[in-house]
Amino acid sequence: IESKCELRESTRSNYIYMYDKHIRNGLGNRMMSDFKYSTILTFYKELIFKKGFQPNSMETIHTVLHPIFTSAVRDGLIRSNPATGAMKEIKNLKEWRDKPKRQSLTKTQQQAFMDYVANNKTYKKWVNAFTVLFWTGMRVGEFAGLTWDDCDFKKGVISVNHTLLYRPTKNGASEFVIHQPKTKSGIRTIPMLEPVRNALLSEKERQEENGTAGMVVDGFSNWSFTNRYGMVMRPSSINRAIDRIVEEYNKEETARAKQED
Repeated sequence: IESKCELRESTRSNYIYMYDKHIRNGLGNRMMSDFKYSTILTFYKELIFKKGFQPNSMETIHTVLHPIFTSAVRDGLIRSNPATGAMKEIKNLKEWRDKPKRQSLTKTQQQAFMDYVANNKTYKKWVNAFTVLFWTGMRVGEFAGLTWDDCDFKKGVISVNHTLLYRPTKNGASEFVIHQPKTKSGIRTIPMLEPVRNALLSEKERQEENGTAGMVVDGFSNWSFTNRYGMVMRPSSINRAIDRIVEEYNKEETARAKQED
């Protein structure tokens, strides 16, 4: 990792986190000479089929491991890289090909989601947030990092120019950081459609009544959306809320369907 000077800090932190959490105390304790191709393949299968790793996480694990063994080959510690070809074989497995792929919600599903949130006492507070997410297509990190300075109500546009991350640090703690998009296309201006405008104004009114903590992250502040403590939102908290809403909605729909039968 230290030799890869071109890595973004967020990427570097993610690689170290994944190694420490999933590799260091397992494979990391074994002698380099003990590794075989079958060792890596078995390890990958355990992550996927026992721990439920998704494609993105597996790619990160492989991106961490493969260069380690490449360095070992170049240093004369082993003759060949045992990770070479492992991900290709994994991707050819029927179980991998049959894993559910992410799909966009249909208009009907989106409306059902929003209706459920709006009429649920626990999740009603999320209406403004999900309205903005649905009608802008922003990534969760972009949404969490949105500030009032990015919202031009006169021109009716929103500037997307940074992402808020909550990442682990070297000492084991975690911190909020701001990152710029990886590509120029990530910096963009999107229209502030009427539902988005109304949601933003509603959130602004709420903040004026309740106040905010005035939290500053890498020089950024004046956040458009804050949690109940007036602090900036963690992207993971938003994702967990979505998971809980979907789970509870599906349970209620299943129970209702059984009653109708």
